[in-house]
Amino acid sequence: MAPSPATMQLLVVLLCLAASSELLTVIHGQLDSPGFISIDCGIAADRTYSDQSTSGLRYVSDAGFTDAGLNGVVGPPYDQPDMAERYRTVRYFPGDGAAPRSCYTLRPVTPGGKYLVRAAFYYGNYDGLNRPPVFDLHIGVNSWATVNVTAAGDRYILEAVVVSPDDFLQVCLVNTGLGTPFVSGLDLRPLRWTMYPEATVNQSLLLLSLSRPSATFGFNRYNFWPAGYPLFRYPYDPYDRLWQRYGTVAAWTNINTSATVDVSNINSFDKPTDILRSATTPVNGSRIDISWSPDAFVKNNDTTYLLLLYFAELQRLQSNALRQFDILVDDAAWNGSQGFTPKYLSAEVMKRMVQGSGRHTVSLVATRDATLPPILNAFEIYSVKLMTEVATNDTDDKWMANTARLNSPRDMSNIIENRRFTYKELKLMTSNFREEIGRGGFGGVFLGYLENGSPVAVKMHSKTSSQGDKEFLAEAQHLSRVHHRNIVSLIGFCKDKKHMTLVYEYMHGGNLEDRLRGEAAAATSLTWHQRLKIALDSAHGLEYLHKSCQPPLIHRDVKTRNILLSGDLEAKIADFGLMKAFANEFMSHVTTMPAGTLGYLDPEYYHTSQLSEKSDVYSFGVVLLELITGQSPAVPISNTESIHIALWVRQKLSKVTLRALWTQGWEGIMMLTLSGKLQSWL
Repeated sequence: MAPSPATMQLLVVLLCLAASSELLTVIHGQLDSPGFISIDCGIAADRTYSDQSTSGLRYVSDAGFTDAGLNGVVGPPYDQPDMAERYRTVRYFPGDGAAPRSCYTLRPVTPGGKYLVRAAFYYGNYDGLNRPPVFDLHIGVNSWATVNVTAAGDRYILEAVVVSPDDFLQVCLVNTGLGTPFVSGLDLRPLRWTMYPEATVNQSLLLLSLSRPSATFGFNRYNFWPAGYPLFRYPYDPYDRLWQRYGTVAAWTNINTSATVDVSNINSFDKPTDILRSATTPVNGSRIDISWSPDAFVKNNDTTYLLLLYFAELQRLQSNALRQFDILVDDAAWNGSQGFTPKYLSAEVMKRMVQGSGRHTVSLVATRDATLPPILNAFEIYSVKLMTEVATNDTDDKWMANTARLNSPRDMSNIIENRRFTYKELKLMTSNFREEIGRGGFGGVFLGYLENGSPVAVKMHSKTSSQGDKEFLAEAQHLSRVHHRNIVSLIGFCKDKKHMTLVYEYMHGGNLEDRLRGEAAAATSLTWHQRLKIALDSAHGLEYLHKSCQPPLIHRDVKTRNILLSGDLEAKIADFGLMKAFANEFMSHVTTMPAGTLGYLDPEYYHTSQLSEKSDVYSFGVVLLELITGQSPAVPISNTESIHIALWVRQKLSKVTLRALWTQGWEGIMMLTLSGKLQSWL
């Protein structure tokens, strides 16, 4: 069957974007080392140095982070020439055995920011007593680990992913009467908010530290590079996570590639990485088994684990070859884990929460149809730890201290919808409106955090705003009655004599306009699959407003700036200040003064003042053209002249044939379009 004219036109437009996208440079963001805090404990107060093994990360003395403790030096035979500089000294904290706390205060940090905290320990008989100690480690007032030094020459590294409730983080050593606490080094690494979403203010992730004979350190973040490769960290990992070799298993072998592995589909990495360019696979068998047990170091009675498995196919398979396997935990599959096939040079992560004490095993088992054994590129295992206490420096910070009353992370999922906030609460939530994340005709939008650490967008109404009180309150009224996964949720509001504020769910991915043409576009270009998903999500949101609401609602300002994206690029319609409701469900249009944004405004609505669902559909058509072409509604054709995107596309269509589209190798895009998923909106 020949494709319809509408489909043929869209196919040609897709080719135009495919050609123009070759000019786009995909620049993956990298976190610069100045955001790091790297502390060498026990060195002189005025000393700093650059560690060349990590491309020059700058280490500083711990003197500015704690007032307690004394400096110690590791001596022979434990002071090895090839040892990292930070293991040559320690800071130790003599006590009377009454469980005194000695704390490091790490700042500056961002309230609500996500961080990797790392503590390193090397006893090295610094005190000459040859009595390795046992002591506790806390994050703030919450227990983190029990440091049990069993050999003077062993190094121990502990890591946690935490969300800071304040502008500082504390790491505390607690004397338990079993020896003098000490520490060799502390690191703080900012993480992007989209990474490790399981970590919140009241729930941290503690990296397990189960040792393996072939592993230098005990932490469970492993890759599968062959023997002889060093520890992967900064700059190979821009967040300076430590990835070590899993070690040699006689029944496994390594496969690797020199090609780049695309990591755009996962939020754990943000640039092409060597870490995933190698994988392990069975030599003759059909399965990979990896087991773990409760960690003697990590203090967590909840025995809940977060398992992250990273996959990418590294071999270009023959047409008759199939690598397909089931992912089992304790011999049980979970949704989406059966018949899994890794994508060629495209990374994916499979995550699973595992509960229960005792030994656990993850198994990758080839299916009956598979002709090749399973593979695994890397993995992490965390213990999920409730942070039931929050320390504050100020009694006014009781907003954050309320977290201590939560029994579980689920408690805050039942926050009453349309909650009424006080202005004082908003100031505490936003750290006095410190971080502005957007601005429009209504005023500013600020980043804030609820008691459970969930981020929210706080939309303040400015007295000088072009949006009146009527429109601002209309937005709250409309949002209180709409509930759909593709409509931004209203969490609450503030209304007093001086302030009008709306509190929304925060969308980590920003707005679609920025992802197409702003700073976010420069960092990560959207794939065709992502663009299609965004279009479908947005269409579902509009369809809900038009067909499921009684009476129907018309948005009146559909545009890329008003389509917000989650961290995994789920699209949601936002900004309902101009929304109009029909008087009843049987009306076909309503007469009203035209309102909206130039470039998106339906010409028929503009000329007749008769508003209908078709007005939103026209605006959405402009959004589709932006998604396909990457252009703005007004496309510049010279230094002084621009034309509407619809006219620009029409001109492009007149110059390209369907046959040219097919012969230039874009069969995949054609099949995507021929599925007809978008035709109802053309």
